[in-house]
Amino acid sequence: MNIKNIVHFIDNELISPTNPISVNFIGAGGTGSKVLTALMEMNHSLIELGHAGLQVRLWDDDIITSGNLGRQRFAESETGLYKSVALINRANR
Repeated sequence: MNIKNIVHFIDNELISPTNPISVNFIGAGGTGSKVLTALMEMNHSLIELGHAGLQVRLWDDDIITSGNLGRQRFAESETGLYKSVALINRANR
């Protein structure tokens, strides 16, 4: 049986960056709102470990409606706001 060693290469700028890593994220609906929450959790963990963290830019020009409240991470008070604005404001708080 021929077994090869698996080697992963990653740029040192991602391991020990001097500035936060830029993440451009498109879509803040059902999946996107949950992925942004995961990115927020990852950012917190990275910063606690001494890493520079993440700089997330979110694009979504859709507006929150009452139909979005069931599956997506939005509150009733956010109805009428842009999805991207509501989520980024929450993340920055």
